[in-house]
Amino acid sequence: MKKKENYSILCVALVVLLILVLTGCSRNGSFAANSQVSATHHTITDMAGRHVTVPKNVQHILALHPVATYLLWRLAPNKLVSVDKLFNQEYLKPGSMQCFSAADVAKLRKLPVTGVFFSGVDPEQIITLNPDVVITIVRHPKLNQFANQIGKPVICFAKDALQDYPPSIRMIGQIVGNETEANKLADYWVNTLQSVKNIASKIPQSQKLRVYYANKEILTTPDPQSIMASIIDTAGGLNVGDSLPGSNNENTPVSMEQVIKWNPQVILTGSEAEKQQIMTGPGWQCISAVKNNRVYVRPRYGNTDGISAIMGLVWTQDILLHPNNMTSFDRQMKQFYQLFFNYQITPAEINEVVQQ
Repeated sequence: MKKKENYSILCVALVVLLILVLTGCSRNGSFAANSQVSATHHTITDMAGRHVTVPKNVQHILALHPVATYLLWRLAPNKLVSVDKLFNQEYLKPGSMQCFSAADVAKLRKLPVTGVFFSGVDPEQIITLNPDVVITIVRHPKLNQFANQIGKPVICFAKDALQDYPPSIRMIGQIVGNETEANKLADYWVNTLQSVKNIASKIPQSQKLRVYYANKEILTTPDPQSIMASIIDTAGGLNVGDSLPGSNNENTPVSMEQVIKWNPQVILTGSEAEKQQIMTGPGWQCISAVKNNRVYVRPRYGNTDGISAIMGLVWTQDILLHPNNMTSFDRQMKQFYQLFFNYQITPAEINEVVQQ
């Protein structure tokens, strides 16, 4: 009996010793390393469905697309280490849109300028800037190769459709540690989008207008996978370009014969010069939109792409339904720029269009 008792005591002692050893390891050895990783890093599922481990306390970050660069400025301005060249052209060059305070413009102009996702990104420059995380778009070519080159976590956001923006905004807010402000922006986007959808849902299919978007060139138009097409369809119009092959091309070439066949009732353009080309050009005079003087230039500050695309959506719906009463658009532009840019947009800026 004593042998059995001694054996039992020995087993208990060994179990206790093993527990103590494991506890010590968890505090001082390899287990501690695993615990430390979980305490300092977390895994983000990005908009491309990739699982990427990033620091919980990001201090330095950059983006290779102007929408993401804007979001980093809005949500974590002191962590932004560069701006991309399209953001630089849109907001910081002389004659660009004046959405930022003079102090912010001066600060942003001092940051290095990188390339953008589709061309001209220098991996060596990114390595030198040493960001904790890099934000790019889901369509970044050779993404995995690029991530391996720079040796940094690369997170993809999306903006190819209106519904892509809210989860992208929330994701970036999570990465930089400002979910409160990110949720405010995302919630505004969701609520505005739903409001437009509610109005559009009441338009009978037979009363929806055929819309042609002349994007950059009067004989190019967005295909059905582009955000411009998404805006037209969501606003309650019929994007004639939806019949084109879908490849997320915002500038799909079309022929004059095709446009005549579509016979759009409304035409949207990007500049006053394009509108005049359409209104006076040969071949366009037989089209309903031209006959009825329903060719419109989108507002510069209410773009149909980028972070202001939600305002481009509101503008498009107002243009389709009541072009002579844009008070709703004016009111929402003031709300949008106050929330997203902390900027009081002027009536002149609300109505400003690109001339050339």
